[in-house]
Amino acid sequence: MALLYCDGKRFKRAIIAGADFLNYRKDHLNRLNVFPVPDGDTGTNMSLTLSSAIGEIENLRNLSLGAVAEASAWGALIGARGNSGIILAQIFAGFAESIGSKSKMYSKDIAASFQIASEKAYRAVINPVEGTMLTVIRETADMASKLAEREKDITKLLEAMLGQANISLQNTPQLLPILRQAGVVDAGGLGFVSLLEGMLKLIRGEELREE
Repeated sequence: MALLYCDGKRFKRAIIAGADFLNYRKDHLNRLNVFPVPDGDTGTNMSLTLSSAIGEIENLRNLSLGAVAEASAWGALIGARGNSGIILAQIFAGFAESIGSKSKMYSKDIAASFQIASEKAYRAVINPVEGTMLTVIRETADMASKLAEREKDITKLLEAMLGQANISLQNTPQLLPILRQAGVVDAGGLGFVSLLEGMLKLIRGEELREE
């Protein structure tokens, strides 16, 4: 059965599922972290940022889409850790801005939210560098905007987005020499992939388990 919309309750569950799956990969993300400095904390920073967002939405009584979006954006902002956390916060800010007073998100709304999030993320980083999480988000958002014009099923949209995100992730070493030298992909980019993958696992009814 096609999934045609996302309301506040679904959005809350999606955020939690995405955060859970990223948290499973937290240590792996830390080990991949070589840019901008090899301090091994990208996974921890992203996990803490998401935990702050979840802390805000778990206390909500009003589970309208707008309320969940605003609370998650605020939680991510005040809990943002490191560059990766700042970029994550911009994703949630993009959703909050795009949703506004809407009670439901459809395929085009989700694509528009990621587009706004990508633009916000680039503006939030002092020196944007290609081959990082920024690139993965931008290329995924660009693809989603095109696909959403004809694809109404959110599950299929997310599947395609995850596919594009993985392609972009695997290309990060070609864009950033330090990654190529270390033989790794961008840790923040993999964190974004993990967030999408956790959401898709929820929709498919799959267990969130460590790989």
